[in-house]
Amino acid sequence: MNERFLYSTDQRIALQWAAARAVHHEFANAIQVVLSHAQLGRAGDPVVAASVQASALANLTARIACGVQHWAEDSDLQLAVKHSVEVFAPLCNTRDIDVCVEPEIMRGEGQAHSPFPSWPVEAILVCLISNSLKAVSRRTSGPGKILLRVQSTDSRLRIQVEDNGCGMTHRELRWVGKEGRSRLGGRGLGLAISRDITRQLGGMIGLSSDVNEGTRVDLVLPVSLDVRAAS
Repeated sequence: MNERFLYSTDQRIALQWAAARAVHHEFANAIQVVLSHAQLGRAGDPVVAASVQASALANLTARIACGVQHWAEDSDLQLAVKHSVEVFAPLCNTRDIDVCVEPEIMRGEGQAHSPFPSWPVEAILVCLISNSLKAVSRRTSGPGKILLRVQSTDSRLRIQVEDNGCGMTHRELRWVGKEGRSRLGGRGLGLAISRDITRQLGGMIGLSSDVNEGTRVDLVLPVSLDVRAAS
């Protein structure tokens, strides 16, 4: 039996809804930037960056919308990481934020595949990278940096999203990503959605942070290593 079809239709629909929810907020933010600048008669790099970001998120939303029907046709996790970074690349350029990726997904000629399509992973990374961007933008001094580390084994994929942003206090860490996140003015919603998607995929997510030092999110997902290309 193909392991990619072990998810029931109800599970796929729930995952589809969660992924769409993750992307919708970021899409709305990008559109708001474009509209607000248009109302003020302004143009330039921020508008271009927001427009590119909105277009990329719209494409991701379209793939999520048909995700249940095309469940096993898009499981390239390396491409998912690449697409997620490209969504925010123009915005990072306008803010002089350096985004580095250390991909180690390829092993020999094999490629990491998952029992689910890549769009849920993209939805998670959209939330996490967006959170890092906001944290780095609130950094008081020095250049901003976001680092993505990707490592794969025969059974799992580990993704780390690390930034040198403003970080969080221990109190904030207790509340972020929980139902009580409203106590932080809505902060932590992206992580809560990411945690929901990760659990539905059978994975785990962890968070560590220090004030004025930065934040790191560790994401672990089940994968299989396709070695047919090497044979």
